Amino acid sequence: QATAVRGVVTDLTRDLSAFLWDASKHAEQAKYFEEKLHPRLARLNAFAAGKKHIIGDNLNLVDFALFHALYILGKMDSKVLDNYPNLQNIINNFNAIPQINAYHASDAFKNKPLLPPTAAYKFRD
Repeated sequence: QATAVRGVVTDLTRDLSAFLWDASKHAEQAKYFEEKLHPRLARLNAFAAGKKHIIGDNLNLVDFALFHALYILGKMDSKVLDNYPNLQNIINNFNAIPQINAYHASDAFKNKPLLPPTAAYKFRD
């Protein structure tokens, strides 16, 4: 199951990156999300049921990749995770880690995704 979860997270981040770097997809964001991203979010939501982190009780690298993708998606659409309560729990558990919580409360934390200037998608301040 861990291998399957890693694969879905990899697919999610690949599809999200394709969207962020391809301006031609931006006009149809809702369609792209529906066709590409929501099916992956639904699978991950099912995997996350009853778990503290996406693969189980122990934090691992996949949690960081997933958190980053979900963070970006949340900045693009604040309601994107409304239908995925298990993923919301994963985010809450990730944010509850004392070191993560302290970083988010620090001046070093920038409350918007950091993308290189070559990314076609631009976040509003």
